[in-house]
Amino acid sequence: MTKKKSSTSTGPKANKSLHKRTIKDRTDTSNLVVTKAPSSPLWQAQPALQDAGTKLGAVGTSLATHDAAVIAAKKTLATATGEFETAVVAWNTQFDVYVALSEQLVQKPEDLAALGLTALARNAYALAEPLAIDLKVDHAKNVLRIHVKLPPGIVSSEVEISDPAAPGTFRRLVGTGARRTITNPAPGTYFVHAASVRSNQQSAFFGPVSIVVK
Repeated sequence: MTKKKSSTSTGPKANKSLHKRTIKDRTDTSNLVVTKAPSSPLWQAQPALQDAGTKLGAVGTSLATHDAAVIAAKKTLATATGEFETAVVAWNTQFDVYVALSEQLVQKPEDLAALGLTALARNAYALAEPLAIDLKVDHAKNVLRIHVKLPPGIVSSEVEISDPAAPGTFRRLVGTGARRTITNPAPGTYFVHAASVRSNQQSAFFGPVSIVVK
């Protein structure tokens, strides 16, 4: 009985993972194939190989174009995100200034309503307040660390911190995590208060707790 000859090549195998490590490795491979491979006798003798290699060059060009578009989009998104977060902080800061001035002048809830503000209903909270707020200065990394200890079942919090240069004003920190950091805090006394939050619910604020940064 004659043994059927295998169609599988016994020659060396290409290191496919090496060519697929990064997007640049892929596009560089496409460029190398279309510039170098046409000189190979194997390429010249195999129309199917020529077709596959030419198409690899085309998809490599397409991949490079889309990669450049993604990189540009990420840069735009990073810039827009930074500007958005700055705008949020600016709004929160200015809002707190407006509220602080309003609260010094109003006598009844209607006065707040007339100023465009909603009066806080102290007895309307369904969530328990945070249990504690720990403040620590990490001198090695020059950051102020805030840890809000939340009641069981609560994982999110709203944290506000005072501005040492404007006592009595608070600004909301972006995010809802129980642990926050303030990078390169200016010297002064900081006050922090926090509330438990869940979906559209918020507890009363716990605090404020103070710390002196030297």
